[in-house]
Amino acid sequence: MKSVTERLNDVIDYIENHLTDNIDQEAIARIACCSYYDVGRMFSLVAGLSITDYIRNRRLALAGEELKTKCVRVIDVALKYGYDSPVSFSRAFSKFHGFPPGKTGENGAIPKPFPRLVYQIRAKEVQNMIRKDVLRVNGKEYEAAYFGERDMSSWSDYASKREYWRLENVGDDFKDCQKDSEVLPYNNYPPIAIEVGQVFVIDYHKKEGGIDRRVYLADGTVWQGLDSTRRIFVKE
Repeated sequence: MKSVTERLNDVIDYIENHLTDNIDQEAIARIACCSYYDVGRMFSLVAGLSITDYIRNRRLALAGEELKTKCVRVIDVALKYGYDSPVSFSRAFSKFHGFPPGKTGENGAIPKPFPRLVYQIRAKEVQNMIRKDVLRVNGKEYEAAYFGERDMSSWSDYASKREYWRLENVGDDFKDCQKDSEVLPYNNYPPIAIEVGQVFVIDYHKKEGGIDRRVYLADGTVWQGLDSTRRIFVKE
């Protein structure tokens, strides 16, 4: 039986092979071996955007690459990627790339990239910490192992990147904290060894400015077959 990671990659393969065709929700559900609603939730949690948004962004990114050549007509590209009229295509294209399709390549108007997703099975070799910091969480200072950052700019409208810390020697300090419904699967972290009971601090660097700091507890949660951490509410 295929793993969740393998099924997600199969779903993406199907989408990539049908970006210029109709994409069938029932086909996606069959490939994922679950309902379209469930695969949609799983996709959104792991990727940070919905299947619909992923398809739209991939189509618009490919349309931008084709228009860079100046050897194609806007209407032809619009129809190729599923838009019934140049007006609707121009509106979506401008919102995604920041300029209308007819201006592609002019005066530095470079199309925005949006690469295909590839889900990777967690590496067997784990990453060592980069440095030690001190973070204040729930009114107490903790030694924190810093594991670096991951770029989110190409697929998230909310944050450009996120940074990761693991709090050390937390004991039972967080076991009674209120838990949120938000979960973050292990494969959203750098390839580090995660054990139940550990607490992670993640800073989301918002595109609009500022940092959204969230705290996650490895409490044994499994979501759609993925080992996951659960967000907890703490005081700064």
